[in-house]
Amino acid sequence: MDENSGEHKGYNPVKYRNLTFKIINRHTVLISGSPHKYKYNRNDNDFYFSELLGFIIDLFTEFNLNPYQTIIQNIEFAVNLEIPITPRQFIQRIISHRGSFPNIQTFNGKGYFVEFTHQQYYIKIYDKYSWALAKGKHPLPPINTLRFEIKVIKMEYVSKVGIRTLADLLNISKLRQLGAILVTIFNELLIDDPGIDPEQINATEGQILTNGRNPRYWEQLKPDSKKFPQRKDDPNYQRRRNIYDYTRERFIKIIQKYSNRNLQTEISEMILNKWDKLLTVDNEISGKLTDFLRQFRKPVFRQINILTIGSDCQNYISTEVRICQVTGINISDQKSGSHSLSEQSVRRIFFIDKKTFYFLYEKFLPQKTNLEFAEVCYRIAHNIRNSKYNPHNNLTNRIKRLNKDALFASDPYIVLQAANQY
Repeated sequence: MDENSGEHKGYNPVKYRNLTFKIINRHTVLISGSPHKYKYNRNDNDFYFSELLGFIIDLFTEFNLNPYQTIIQNIEFAVNLEIPITPRQFIQRIISHRGSFPNIQTFNGKGYFVEFTHQQYYIKIYDKYSWALAKGKHPLPPINTLRFEIKVIKMEYVSKVGIRTLADLLNISKLRQLGAILVTIFNELLIDDPGIDPEQINATEGQILTNGRNPRYWEQLKPDSKKFPQRKDDPNYQRRRNIYDYTRERFIKIIQKYSNRNLQTEISEMILNKWDKLLTVDNEISGKLTDFLRQFRKPVFRQINILTIGSDCQNYISTEVRICQVTGINISDQKSGSHSLSEQSVRRIFFIDKKTFYFLYEKFLPQKTNLEFAEVCYRIAHNIRNSKYNPHNNLTNRIKRLNKDALFASDPYIVLQAANQY
């Protein structure tokens, strides 16, 4: 371990139920992965608020992660939609997003995917059915399932929503605002209608339509803000931006004027309805949420040793203080009758006390092979438990047997070697 930075040089990231845990320093652990895959080992089906709540409760129960103190570095949110045309047909209609050129992939004909990259987020739109089929997922989603996804890589983008910690993801109002972001970004897509009859439009409209169907046209027409540091006060930037906005508005009006159906509006409403469905909260879920969050509002919670907090967190401080007989660590939160650190306690120590965990790791895991995180914690706890009986306790039992039929106790006349003393 680097004493200055607190970074542990020799410990690799560990995995637990499709989550990856990486130690950054003695105060920080980076957790990455999908709550969806954590629960289902797949992410191609819907994921409801009740399941998100269960995931966050699990993180607290298993690892003592306080949702109010667990900061989100990036986030993905999405909907799966069964649209009226094939996803491939719809994706082929997408021209650009805010002037950005699309990155289209077909995965050797096994799928259809388009992505737009921005400084603070990505947009991913793809054929979910073909993706699941190529991955061998079962059951398969409906054949016309479209996935519309936003990946935020700079949390500043959603700061206006007020999402910063895991606890914010339990706020329905804030989650509804994420849904509004989904709808807004979808409506910003420039979408073509190949079914428009060119004979119905005049030459000027035809030229705008022809130009606008080329993604490169919008990429070149929109001024690059990076080249205009003072863009708000730069008349050249403002002039070029006004031309872009005006041309884009005319293109959209031509599409709407001559299209038989407004597919973008239809799917936009589907996104809103689906997001509302995913956020369904009944009385049972509401009660579970209230009970879970209530425990974090008592000031005493922040003042006690986190090691003493058990899975039943309504009892904040245990009245029975129990110590591991091998390590001397407080195990009052474990079930009554425990005498040594349990696997769950070892797992929690990994997240809240890196120095202690490394001590346990070095002392009680002599064979440091490439193990999964769960196996590491199990073996440490197992070896701690065994050390209670070997070798010292075996000697203790032999002394007891020696004293059983003796006229006088032999204890005062037996001197233990240092290795057999505690």
